[in-house]
Amino acid sequence: MAIIVFNNALSVGFYIGDLYFVALGSIFSVLFFYSLKESKKINMHMVFLIIACLTSILINDVPPLFKPYVRFLLFVMILYLVGPLIISTSLMSFRFKLFSLLNKINLVIVVLSLLGLVTGVYRGVAVNWMGHTRIDFTGLYNHSMLLGPMAGISVLTSFFYYFRKRNNKKQRLLLVVCVFFSFITVVAAGSRGALIATVLGSLFFLYKIYQGRLSKYLSTVLVIVAALTISFPLWEDKADFLNSKMDRDAVDDPFDSRTTKWNQRIVEFQSSPIFGIGFASIDINGLDDYNAITGTIEPGSSWLTILSMTGLFGLLPILFLFLRNLLFMIKYDRNRNYTSFVGGLLILVTVHMIIEGYVFASGAFLFFYLWLLLGIIEGYLSIEKINKINNYELEKFK
Repeated sequence: MAIIVFNNALSVGFYIGDLYFVALGSIFSVLFFYSLKESKKINMHMVFLIIACLTSILINDVPPLFKPYVRFLLFVMILYLVGPLIISTSLMSFRFKLFSLLNKINLVIVVLSLLGLVTGVYRGVAVNWMGHTRIDFTGLYNHSMLLGPMAGISVLTSFFYYFRKRNNKKQRLLLVVCVFFSFITVVAAGSRGALIATVLGSLFFLYKIYQGRLSKYLSTVLVIVAALTISFPLWEDKADFLNSKMDRDAVDDPFDSRTTKWNQRIVEFQSSPIFGIGFASIDINGLDDYNAITGTIEPGSSWLTILSMTGLFGLLPILFLFLRNLLFMIKYDRNRNYTSFVGGLLILVTVHMIIEGYVFASGAFLFFYLWLLLGIIEGYLSIEKINKINNYELEKFK
């Protein structure tokens, strides 16, 4: 599964076509039948979301080019495999192992991406959208807008292992370097949203890890800020991509049409505020672009996507899920290193979802990672509440 997911996201990956769905379906089938034998917990809020998504398709005349039923089935399959739809022993074991593996691989990819930029060996691929081409820093990922948040995730992963390796000074020093490299990669990727999300996620991580020790928290934040400030001349030029994006705000940039996308999502929501205009679709008569051949769209915001596609009917279960998980991460006081990590990641994706629309983008890497993270948190919450899964499964991740 890790190979399949990363292959679709890397600039050095290869096209596998329908084999993606065959492989995904095979893994789904194995875990589905294996989990049938186990006691399980069904998340009714996710059932409510699935009903909302299906209803939005049934009551709307969704253009066939968007393939709403295919994308819906893939969405449900992912929710079952890695999302918070079903909690069982085998599924949670699978998710913890996959989550750990994805984070470790991503850390390596992010560090190699920055080294490729610094050495001039490999900067990435040209970004193409609707006939326009632009050279960005994408690293080993296939888009700078993917590299940015993944580098932010790498920052938190490095923090997590740094506090885990308390008695290994050499590994901790290496992880400090990884934190620095990962942060510079966020800056170099040029995504302001990813940068803000990374900072807020990191602040939550440190707040949680030092919960009850305000002075230690503040001193650590000040040390990090001072280190970045002092080292700024070393990586100042890596902020060129970020500065160039700010400069493009003043001109008509075909790549920077997020305001248009946001406005269009609001218009779509206003046209059907209860059930939305249809899962995995946009208004083809609106102002937003889409690929008329593949049905590919870039909604521009996950939160506005939920409103426009599924209306308030779809927003409520997702909003409840996020709020409940966030409150759990804040209040829970055991396994603090782990909860600091996943809590920081939850903050990161929650903020980043404001400026990128992948919440229903079945097949996209960030879509997969988002629902896997929610599945991990929901499973961990269920372990603590009903104790139906052996805590040994948590040890496999830690």
